[in-house]
Amino acid sequence: MQQPTVDLAFSIRGASVPLDHGYALFGAVSRIVPKLHEQKKWGIHPIHGRQVGPGKLSLVPNSLLTIRLPVSEIGELLALSGKTLDVAGSEIVVGIPRVFPLKQLPLLRSRFVTIKSFKDDGDGFKGAVLRQLSQLQVSQKAEVTVGPRRVVRVSSHIIVGFPVEIAGLSTDEAVIVQTEGLGGRRHMGAGLFLAPGDSQE
Repeated sequence: MQQPTVDLAFSIRGASVPLDHGYALFGAVSRIVPKLHEQKKWGIHPIHGRQVGPGKLSLVPNSLLTIRLPVSEIGELLALSGKTLDVAGSEIVVGIPRVFPLKQLPLLRSRFVTIKSFKDDGDGFKGAVLRQLSQLQVSQKAEVTVGPRRVVRVSSHIIVGFPVEIAGLSTDEAVIVQTEGLGGRRHMGAGLFLAPGDSQE
């Protein structure tokens, strides 16, 4: 039987991180938990904060380091508690985690979804999203909205993606979409969906 997926959210302390911190955060976490490289089901959410300048995100009191993974594998990540992460030169002190179940709501959003070979055409990208949802056995009644194209830098590479909103999901479909995600680069926060009101920016 497949274990349920949850969000493991660590409190964090620090001043700021780069605005596009997905790749750097993945590297920082994997230095403490090398097994992250092997775990395709694990996803690291973007850290919520306040943009205070070009390319800079200031941490706020409710900033969290949140990792989505099967509940049975939580123990693998407890080593992060009490550690200091170096995120592209910014230090983050990791605190005690809490566990949050996935929300069974009809509307979900992802700030950045990237699908190989779909980089410029929003309509073509929407079609790719619908095909992936079909593979997850999500009803064709679900409504997909694709936002404006976004670009993220990863080392010397440029990653292109789009914000995606999915409405009209059943409770079971909502859990499936959050568990499986869409597209690639899950370790960098791409393709992970949250319910409205849960911070991603």
